[in-house]
Amino acid sequence: MKSLNNWHPLSKRHLSQIGRRSPELRRQMYPIWGITWRPGDWNGSFLGRKYRTLGAATMMCQVSYPQSDGREAIGLFGIAARIEPTTATVSYDNVRLYHDFHRVPFPGARGKILDPSDSGRGGHGNGSWVRLALDVDRLRERAHTNHYRLPATPNLPQIYLGYGCKEVAKFVESVELRKRAAELLEVPWTGNTLSDLVSRKAEMAEGRMQAFAVLPAETRNELLRRAWESSLVSPTAADNNTGLWLLPQELATDVYGVVRVFEFFGDLIGVPVFNPARRMSGKVVANPAIALATSKGFDLVHDLDTLAHTAEGTPEFQAIEQRLIELVPKVRKAADVSYLISDQDVLNAICQPDQPVAVEPVLENLAERQQIETVRGALTAHISEATMDCDILEAIRNPHGPLLAAGLCQVQVLQRNVRVPLKDALCFSASSLGRDRVEATFWQDSPFSSQPRSPRSLPEVSVAA
Repeated sequence: MKSLNNWHPLSKRHLSQIGRRSPELRRQMYPIWGITWRPGDWNGSFLGRKYRTLGAATMMCQVSYPQSDGREAIGLFGIAARIEPTTATVSYDNVRLYHDFHRVPFPGARGKILDPSDSGRGGHGNGSWVRLALDVDRLRERAHTNHYRLPATPNLPQIYLGYGCKEVAKFVESVELRKRAAELLEVPWTGNTLSDLVSRKAEMAEGRMQAFAVLPAETRNELLRRAWESSLVSPTAADNNTGLWLLPQELATDVYGVVRVFEFFGDLIGVPVFNPARRMSGKVVANPAIALATSKGFDLVHDLDTLAHTAEGTPEFQAIEQRLIELVPKVRKAADVSYLISDQDVLNAICQPDQPVAVEPVLENLAERQQIETVRGALTAHISEATMDCDILEAIRNPHGPLLAAGLCQVQVLQRNVRVPLKDALCFSASSLGRDRVEATFWQDSPFSSQPRSPRSLPEVSVAA
């Protein structure tokens, strides 16, 4: 095997995480697939963007399956939603991207192989897409390893129709509106536990519908109007970033009068991640500077004493100063000093060899804004952009709990039936989704015909199937 030193870090991670996975584990992961979303617009965060224009956000769908030769394949789809205007039916079947994720990404790749480089807007790199795909794969493996009980049906965004003014939204009595109106009724029930309430949920809903049906027409119409008004989302609502009046798609079928159609991700975002404040408790260890200096052939205490009585700028002063500077990385490595501790702070510790060296920063000694900036500095870029200051402050107050990345979309790990073809297992009708006029087809046998470029720049390695 050739050296991997010249590989891209994401290529190395792919090889370590996927390429070296045992054949048995690969087979056991076939029933487990995953989806998540990116908001589009070269941004990975839904903060302030919970409502996205229909089709702007891209769903990542990852599924593994056996090829004809028995080897594993990992299909990675990028799927967008579209709407049929005549029926107001939303379909998740617009395949925009397809890649073979079982093939190692490498810089300069094209076609079905991903390029892991971060080349930014207008470039060809897929770095953020590769990172997200690796995260989805890791969660799929974790779900199998931990024997999680997985759902079979995905949870898709809510759909809203946007209107320039409230009056344009035409009041239409529908089955969904009657359900919402019936929910305004009080239905008595008896039970001793929450499980009783859950088990009787369908029974209570049926009871409400029956009670609603026997109400006088005037009362029913009043409840229908109340349900209609409460379903409308005002342009001034807290999470409404559209500037439009919004109406749930289940309550309307005429889309020709709308300004725009939106997907709402408010119920699908918010991911707990590792809290870096846990490593910022101000931990100190014994100072290894004297021992390290001795191993390099000089007496640190004598040099510091000489430095204090030597004029700055002289050759002797500069020689001692250079020895101290060269000691910084040695001390950092020996004491396992956090990267959040600056080299200047490590140098200061070397100049006080009788004092312990701080290996973790002390957040309590910083102002609030400095605390936030320090924690943000410990986060990766995509998590930092998806995290609010208030959540960072909460994480600092509770360092042993997680940090909430409020703008990250959750990854849904799901179970499929491996006894049926993929095109059937990953096809969901409106009834199977429990949604009115929303359907999804996550699998297409040949989404694109493009062939990948030969991976000439990728070092050859032998990888287990």
